[in-house]
Amino acid sequence: MKRSLILVPIVLFAILNACATNANPEQVQVAVVQTLTALSWTPTFTPYPTLNPDEQTIVNQMNGMGSIYKDGYDGGSFGDPLFPTKLDQLEDFMGANFIVFDAVFPQGKNNVVTLFQINARCECGTNRPCCTAERMFILTMKELFLNRSYVTSQVPTTVETMQVRCFDHGIQIALVSAAWKDVQSFLYGELNGLQFGSRVTITP
Repeated sequence: MKRSLILVPIVLFAILNACATNANPEQVQVAVVQTLTALSWTPTFTPYPTLNPDEQTIVNQMNGMGSIYKDGYDGGSFGDPLFPTKLDQLEDFMGANFIVFDAVFPQGKNNVVTLFQINARCECGTNRPCCTAERMFILTMKELFLNRSYVTSQVPTTVETMQVRCFDHGIQIALVSAAWKDVQSFLYGELNGLQFGSRVTITP
């Protein structure tokens, strides 16, 4: 700081000398003010936000919304508040049981996190094939939608891609990928289902 103060008279003198013949007093005054401002200005740097996502809470939130049939249900004309639970039981017995069992943010090149990976498992209630990657991805998106405020607040700003690893029991059957910006646009109503679906890729 002391060195900067010593330089101020020298710089001012040089400016006055250079401007004395060609500049009017107003121009000289502007030049002096600009010089003093430049000398006194100290650049500030905003640190890059570091985020430590709570992966366990993301998993708990996505599995803790209750019945998959409850949304918008008001009891129906028969006023049965247990009907969504009954549908869940029917789903578990005849359809499939679906859970998100992990959410991870693996570090990539130079320790930068660019991937949000969700691991989801489906278990059929019967021997008939019922666990498809498409259905599992849709159910994952439903859970993300119901928890969008919390989940999106946990995802680091460097993330570019979301992947859903689909498991039938313990066997991975597919990898479903989408750009994270498209996922957010879908969750917040900027993309409809047709637009978003056309941007999703499925790898066996």
